Amino acid sequence: MEKELLMICQSLNQAAVRYAVAFSYVLKHHGIVDKVNDLDIIVYEEDVEKAKTVLSKLGTPSSEIKLSDQFSSYLVQYKVNKTNVELISGLKINFGRGNYQMIFDEKSVQKRINKEGVTIPLLSLEDLYVIYMLIKGKEETANKVEAYLKQKGVKDKDLLLRCLSQELPLNVINRAYVLFNKKN
Repeated sequence: MEKELLMICQSLNQAAVRYAVAFSYVLKHHGIVDKVNDLDIIVYEEDVEKAKTVLSKLGTPSSEIKLSDQFSSYLVQYKVNKTNVELISGLKINFGRGNYQMIFDEKSVQKRINKEGVTIPLLSLEDLYVIYMLIKGKEETANKVEAYLKQKGVKDKDLLLRCLSQELPLNVINRAYVLFNKKN
């Protein structure tokens, strides 16, 4: 999977696609989980077509996926060698009576790592924390991210506040605000 990640990131970088690697890869990078099952790439909505062109040259598109009713996002799945890759844009999560739309911009990329000369932008843990709290069935992952943030501290409190300023369930807001009381 690492070979495919480097190939994908190098190609997206060359095509000037604005993106970030997200979900389990970011969690593994921070030592929160041990395993990455697939690669999730979040792209700016304006760069979706460029990203699709790049990924179509590297692998085979599986299809545009019909997401569960909890999501109303753009998602296309690819197979690059034996690695499943999900191209995501406009991430929206429906909850109860509301809808959370992730703001994805340069501020969302809190870290860039370099592997074998390839720059890999990583989505912020602050964004992932709020997203995992909203996704049904991801409570355990949200708990792991929260424990990490409590131990290590929130890197960008303004980014977390930006997430919390959107329409969210009260329990998510209350839970996240506890992190502001931790020393960073």
